[in-house]
Amino acid sequence: TLRNRRSSGINAEYSYLDEEERDKAEHKEERRYLDKLNKQERTRRKKEEMTRIRQLVDNCYACDPRIKAFNEDRKKRKLEAKLAKQEAYRQEQEALRLQKEEEERIRQEQEQKRLQEEKEKAEAEKKERQKQNKLLKAERKKVRDCVKNNQYFCKSEDNVVKAMENMEVLLQGLAIDDLKKLNSVNKNVGDFSKLYQSYMTTHLEALETKTKENLIKAKQSQEQHKDQSISADKFSVQDIALLVKAVKMFPPGTVNRWNTIADYLNQHSAICKSYVSKDIIQKVKNLQSREGDDLKSKVNEQAFDNFEKSQKQ
Repeated sequence: TLRNRRSSGINAEYSYLDEEERDKAEHKEERRYLDKLNKQERTRRKKEEMTRIRQLVDNCYACDPRIKAFNEDRKKRKLEAKLAKQEAYRQEQEALRLQKEEEERIRQEQEQKRLQEEKEKAEAEKKERQKQNKLLKAERKKVRDCVKNNQYFCKSEDNVVKAMENMEVLLQGLAIDDLKKLNSVNKNVGDFSKLYQSYMTTHLEALETKTKENLIKAKQSQEQHKDQSISADKFSVQDIALLVKAVKMFPPGTVNRWNTIADYLNQHSAICKSYVSKDIIQKVKNLQSREGDDLKSKVNEQAFDNFEKSQKQ
């Protein structure tokens, strides 16, 4: 075949074409030299022959219509496979793009739907509040007119202003069902007065109880702040310097650190001997927050004063 012909010259020896006769050489060195020349010539001839055969085979391939058709068909199949692969990739990317667009569209629709529902819900709640406020206003007006027509149920004119204030407080605190209950019996003055006075008593008692609780809480808070200020006032400048020294001597991780620092101050302080761990913790927090700069200045001033005194002595 052409493919075998293309490499048929590989085993050709070309020794019969040698120009130099090694047998006529006079000695061994000359024979080696002649063999070298012959070998080079054989290699050149073999190379030329191989080039000729390859060119012949290539010409046959180029001129054979079957080979041309086969090669063109192979190129066509490769191109079709490449185009099919590119088309498949394009379709895949297009499908992904369409899927993302669809997901984004659905997300936007859901977001718009959610916003619309929230808006409608807020509007409905607003309308409901307005409706309830309108009903409350109407019910309060009915109760107010009924109470006013009955002179605020006061036996003396001196109590009218106080009764008006209590009525307004009561109307603001009553629910719409209680107001409707009052208005349902407004035609019967006795029943209305009895129910109105019952609501008034209950509401005033609740307000008084709440006021007392607020006063107790305010008093407790005031006492707590007072205790903290008293605890902070215990510390003199010398004690603050001792506290700073003790905090450095007993770092975090020391067993019963705050109690140890309190005992240290009680032993070395010349002014106060009643420090407890609570006082130490509170003072350290204050120093770390807002009194740090004042502490440093006070300690520095005290140290300078002590230095001057020692120099004078």
